[in-house]
Amino acid sequence: MKRSLITAALLTSFSGSAMAAGDPSGLPDQASVILSGTAVETTPSTFLLDYGKGTLTVEMDDWSWVDEEARGLIEGDKVTVFGRIDDGFSEARTIEASSLYIESLRTYFEASPADEEEYPLARSLVLDADGNTDVTGKVTSVSPIEEEFTIDSGARQVTVDTSAMTYDVLDDKGFQRVEKGDLVAVDGAMVDDLLESMELVADSVISYSQGY
Repeated sequence: MKRSLITAALLTSFSGSAMAAGDPSGLPDQASVILSGTAVETTPSTFLLDYGKGTLTVEMDDWSWVDEEARGLIEGDKVTVFGRIDDGFSEARTIEASSLYIESLRTYFEASPADEEEYPLARSLVLDADGNTDVTGKVTSVSPIEEEFTIDSGARQVTVDTSAMTYDVLDDKGFQRVEKGDLVAVDGAMVDDLLESMELVADSVISYSQGY
């Protein structure tokens, strides 16, 4: 599942450089970090991340999405964590998470907007070197019958055609459901002149939970 655009948006929202770490053990306190792995133990406010070379506790102070979305983090979930190293003298090294991507749900979750670990996301439209287009933005309308929705990418409105996707993001089945007001990242191909219709045939859609 491609998630490069929203990952880049999260990267640029950090103050300073974020490091995609294979082993975070050498990173200093408060260093920005991106770490992928498997959730092996979970609690309502923390989980233990197995990142291949060891394990590390990940903390997210406000996990209100567990109740709101009726789906908590499950042991065995493949995840990517965005956050900062917390290496307090009196406590074991942890990661204070600002955002969490759960692969099986195709969804990013963030700490509560009032939480100190929150970072803003920017809307954007990017043409890839491979000819595809990545769009991040707020959903302004949804048309399940036409199998499409529109995104405000900041500079332009983009119509997203979902008919070629292998899963339906507009129905009421499964966890992911694109609705008006959602923040999403879409990867796909423009089918018409870029300066005219701005219609994108989607290959994948990633949702971002907790608002925009």
